[in-house]
Amino acid sequence: MLEFVEKNIVFTGAEIRVSKKGEEYILVNFLGSDGKTFACMCDCQIPSNLKQLDRVDITFKVLPGRYTQLRVLNLSKVS
Repeated sequence: MLEFVEKNIVFTGAEIRVSKKGEEYILVNFLGSDGKTFACMCDCQIPSNLKQLDRVDITFKVLPGRYTQLRVLNLSKVS
């Protein structure tokens, strides 16, 4: 398992979804440095003061396997 931190990333939104098994999960969207958006599953709570297009510091976790997963471990607003 690999963990790394990215600083000053643009947060574009989050939504709660429900899997086919009935489990809820949070999907978080970010704007990458190449101008494209990408989404990750979030394993933490979204700060209540976070708004769309805010800059955030993110701790990511890479889970290798048949399907490699990129998950958000920690999300904090840049002040």
